[in-house]
Amino acid sequence: MKNIEENVALIPLEKETNSFAKGNNFYKIFWVFMFGCFFGYIYEVALHFVRFGELVERKGVIYGPLNPVYGFAMALMIVFLGRIKESRKIFLLGTVLGGAFEYLCSLMQEKMFGSISWDYSNNFLNIDGRTTIPFAIIWGLLSLIMMKVVLPYLSKLIEKIPNKIGYPLTWVIIVFMIYNMSLSSLAANRNLERYKGVPANSHIDRFLDKYYPSDRMKEVYGNSEFTK
Repeated sequence: MKNIEENVALIPLEKETNSFAKGNNFYKIFWVFMFGCFFGYIYEVALHFVRFGELVERKGVIYGPLNPVYGFAMALMIVFLGRIKESRKIFLLGTVLGGAFEYLCSLMQEKMFGSISWDYSNNFLNIDGRTTIPFAIIWGLLSLIMMKVVLPYLSKLIEKIPNKIGYPLTWVIIVFMIYNMSLSSLAANRNLERYKGVPANSHIDRFLDKYYPSDRMKEVYGNSEFTK
């Protein structure tokens, strides 16, 4: 009996051995989303510096060096490409998904906030100026690199986060991102109203005008231009 108890004591509990982000579950996808948000910010800042020789903020939200467009793109890669093993299929589906996602993001930004952050109208093989065939192919290559190189390494790092830290930290960041993205959307919409000459008609409008005026919004979304 004593030997049995000793052997049982040596068996680790499942909660202690299994990562909170084991496999492609919600937690894993969210942390990849956050990685994509930060990567997108670095990529956009670096690209602008290479093209124009100046360091300019290229964020997608008001608070933090984050660009959710890239975060959502990486999350979608896991959801739609996570079970695919063949490199050719990953590339082809990544090309289609990436091009469609970029087109949709441009369309939604213009419809919701009356602005655009990129215009490929003068580029080769563009689709309504919102994306191009060459850029879609780049999305396919990025998908292949992400799924075959980056994700396996990133996945192991995420799974090393202790359960006691991973669960609460994830939900704290989720709450922060919901607040950050909601506030950024409200501020962007109010920025469009100011551009159209719409006066502040509520306490929320006056709050946004005071703390998120046009000058500050220009710093956050320096690459966006109004279309209306």
